This record gives sequence, structure tokens and C-alpha cells, in this order.
Amino acid sequence: MQPFLFRKFSTAAWRPNGACNVLSTTMKYVDTALPNCPTNASPPSNTKEPIVLLHGNPTSSYLWRHIIPELSKSRRCLAPDLVGMGDSGDSKTELSTRYTLKDHANHLDAWFNQTLPADGTETKIHLVVQDWGSALGFDWSARHSERVASITFFEAVMEPFPNWEEFPTSGQSIFQKMRTPDVGEIIVLEKNTFVKKILPASMHKELSPEEASVYNKRYEHSQKARLPTLVWPRQIPFANEGCAVARDIVQNYCAFHSSSSSDTIPKLYIDVEPGFFAPNNREIVQRWKNVTVVGPVQGLHFAQEDAPHEIAQLTSNFISTV
Repeated sequence: MQPFLFRKFSTAAWRPNGACNVLSTTMKYVDTALPNCPTNASPPSNTKEPIVLLHGNPTSSYLWRHIIPELSKSRRCLAPDLVGMGDSGDSKTELSTRYTLKDHANHLDAWFNQTLPADGTETKIHLVVQDWGSALGFDWSARHSERVASITFFEAVMEPFPNWEEFPTSGQSIFQKMRTPDVGEIIVLEKNTFVKKILPASMHKELSPEEASVYNKRYEHSQKARLPTLVWPRQIPFANEGCAVARDIVQNYCAFHSSSSSDTIPKLYIDVEPGFFAPNNREIVQRWKNVTVVGPVQGLHFAQEDAPHEIAQLTSNFISTV
């Protein structure tokens, strides 16, 4: 592959250029078809079958900044900031369900309905997903399979973990602590550990102070703003513990993508070495239908920071063939 030239995106310049009102709040998103796109991408000539890129915890659309420019050469790209994250507004749902997987799915449904309505010109959508963005993408695609042109995924939430022994060893202690009442509040809400410690430890790349500040800008000064980063680890699905609603969502989409009903959706799994969820993903992907496996690319959990060029090229090549 040709050497990849990283574009510079300043803190001031990274502002999602799209916005829509959903469920009494506002979701912001990057859209290469709209003016003032922060990636400086030219408006695409092909607006059919756009690409939607979904991030997870504790990131935002900024995570895709080095990948969108390559993908946008041929198609419109959209990357929302999930509710309560990035530049999007806070969830206004009741506190007991705020920022759960179901809450995010409801907001994302509303976002899709407004930005890419089923009766619009963009008949099908290519999904590119990672971390909790994968859970949201797998769930949406299972419920709207007729609208999905393809799914590209890596470092994904593919099925509930049978037990903690099957969870990545390096994360067992800290994730168990974050899921413990009161202890998790100290670690995440008071100390901002997910953003300050876990995020940089989950990539080979050393973020510049400016890059780190973009990820941290929402969470730096407010414990209330950090709530999504605490709720997410408590949503991780396990067979016999944790949030039953999240577990049911994951079980349902896992069953769908393992069945012949999912044959109509071409999928690309990009293996990451060593990754975080990658060992788990490699085993499960063998049971899912119509999956092409490529890689590995070198990186940890946030492979968009470690191997953006490789991910962009593999994704672009795959989408061009489906």
C-alpha cells in the first residue's frame, strides 16, 4: 500500500457540519455532502448507497477523521456523534435508561429516519462500525436488512460473553470495577478514567495533546457529562449478569446474522492484531453468514488510530465490489 499522509485536524476545525433534532435533543454528525465538512472532503458525485460510520465509547465522529477522506472519494459519508457524546446533545430520557444500548438505538433510529429516510434517494446504506457502534449497527441492520448494502466491522460486540473468563484478560479487572456500584462512579465520573486512561491505553499510537483534547472536550469539566462513559461498560452483555435488555438486543442480532436471513448482507470483518475483542471476534465470525475476512491490520482496540489507511483501503475495496 502507498504511504498514508495523515491530515491535520485542529481542535477548532473539528465541528460536525450536520445537525438534526431527535427525541427532544440534537444529534450532530459529519456529512461530506454538506458544506463545511471538517474532513475537507469534496461533495461526492455519487450520493447513492452512502456510508455511515458509527463510533463507540468514549469517542465520537472524530475517530473516523483519517478514514472518511478515502471513503468519500466515491460515496457520501456520514458519521454521527452518538447522543451524549462528541458534539451531540444530552439524552432527555429518564435517568434509569439514559445512555443504555436501547436508548442509543432509539436515538440512532430517529437519526436515520431524518437524515437517510427509507423513502429517500439513498436506497441502501453501507455501515462501517466498531466498538459499541458495531452493536448499534448490527442491531439496526437486523431490523432493517432490506436497507443495508454491506457491513464492515472490527473490534466488535458480536454476542454476549458466556462469563468473565471469556472476556479479554487485560480488561477484566477494570471493567468489573466499573460495573460495581459506587466504585464505577469514582473511577469514571470522578476520575474520568475511561477518557484519560483507557482510551490512550487502547491504541499503539500516542495521541497528540490536541487530539486528546478533542476526545476529552465533552468530559473534561463535568461529571454529569461523563455518564455515557460509565453506562456503556455496564451494558456489556454477559449470559448471566448485567442488563437484560442489552443482552437481548445482542442475542437477537447475533441470531439474525448467524442465520440464512443475513445472507443478503455482504460483510467484511477486518481482523486486528493484537486487538482487544479480536480473539473473540475471530471465533464468532465463523458462524456469521456472508462474511469476508481480511487482515490482520496492526493495532489495539481503536484501530482507526493505529491503522487508518489500511482500514480505509480494505473498506473501500470491499464496498466497490458489492
